[in-house]
Amino acid sequence: MEAIGRIAAPPAVVGTTVIGVASVGIVLNGVSAWLLHGGSHDDLNRRSAFIHMLGDAAVSAGVLVSGLIIVFTGGAGSIQR
Repeated sequence: MEAIGRIAAPPAVVGTTVIGVASVGIVLNGVSAWLLHGGSHDDLNRRSAFIHMLGDAAVSAGVLVSGLIIVFTGGAGSIQR
């Protein structure tokens, strides 16, 4: 029932909050990747973790772009700035 209610009346998304959280994600995942990069050439586990952190940072960058789109276009329907 809750899911049906959300489809019928989607909650507002605050673009600036999305941008802030995504920015923190980029920084934290970037720092983690940087720390893991040192030994990633000799250790398969570290290399895997390094690549995973890079992927997470890339996903956060995509979320940041979506937040920017929400802020600059006003979103759709009930989406707020």
